[in-house]
Amino acid sequence: MQQSINNSGNDRAALVRNLEAFLKENPDSHQRPQVYRALVEACLQLRDDARAAAYAERIVALSPDDISMTILTIQLLERNGDEAALRRAINYATRVLEFVERSSAGEKSPKISAEDWAIEKKRDRTSVLTLRGRLELKLKDVATAQKDLELSYEVLPSSAAAQQLGEIAELKKRPERRG
Repeated sequence: MQQSINNSGNDRAALVRNLEAFLKENPDSHQRPQVYRALVEACLQLRDDARAAAYAERIVALSPDDISMTILTIQLLERNGDEAALRRAINYATRVLEFVERSSAGEKSPKISAEDWAIEKKRDRTSVLTLRGRLELKLKDVATAQKDLELSYEVLPSSAAAQQLGEIAELKKRPERRG
């Protein structure tokens, strides 16, 4: 793998080609997670979000508890915007939400007070519910989006949830246009 990186110099496109070639030659390499991370980073720098998302999803498959990579994957899939990508993003958001909900105070750092931990958990839950609601709205699943956004606002009121709930209210006021 190091040779693949060294042979690329500062050329990100060459780095992607070399790392992909490394994976073809070494499909069962123990370095796959590191190679995938390097590919995600290089693809992001090349603004190839679709390819970055594909490698990010591979990392999530290998490390499902890697929440930061899962959130990056959701963001990349949302940018792609097609229906299949949005549905996968919703599944990942549900996974993150389940992770947040089952986290317990016993897992927190001793440097964080129980009160601060509870506030942070509420904030995380609100963020993920708002994110999932936004994704559902993009899929025109208004009822499910509204449910997530209302729950998000109930847990911890936020301007993002309020704005999206306002958009839903506007959508419901408009009569369907017939062409």
